Amino acid sequence: MEELEMTVYDLDTSAPAVILYESGYYDGVRHQFIQHRRVKILKKEGYFMADNKFYATSQGSIKGKTFNLVNGEVVESKLENRSIYKEELWEYNYIYNVAMPDVKVGSVLDIEFKYDGFPYIWYFQWSIPVVKSECELGDSEYLTFRKQLKNRI
Repeated sequence: MEELEMTVYDLDTSAPAVILYESGYYDGVRHQFIQHRRVKILKKEGYFMADNKFYATSQGSIKGKTFNLVNGEVVESKLENRSIYKEELWEYNYIYNVAMPDVKVGSVLDIEFKYDGFPYIWYFQWSIPVVKSECELGDSEYLTFRKQLKNRI
């Protein structure tokens, strides 16, 4: 309810939308990646966040809901398959274009994308504010990781 009643993001009052939460988890045992994103639309200029693109190296599944506050009641609209367009870029590489339903100023968008494989890409920062973003890469017997930190100025 608190997210639906929000009309402005206090740390950036000019923001057209805000990513409230984004998480990614790579399950090394199942070799599966799960991404969840929750977005608040604050202005019409933030509608671009209702059109999502997800990249995957395998077939994926997408679930989503749009929440709106109508006359004090929470109204939920589920994402339908007809709003998801899957395109094969090249062999075993796909892009999913997703248009969330019933989006208006004040909406909260909730979307989950799941696919077999390692995360294709992860953004911790966007052109709009991000309250919380995390990506966890679990242990896997098939993959090894090497951390490398660089300073970019």
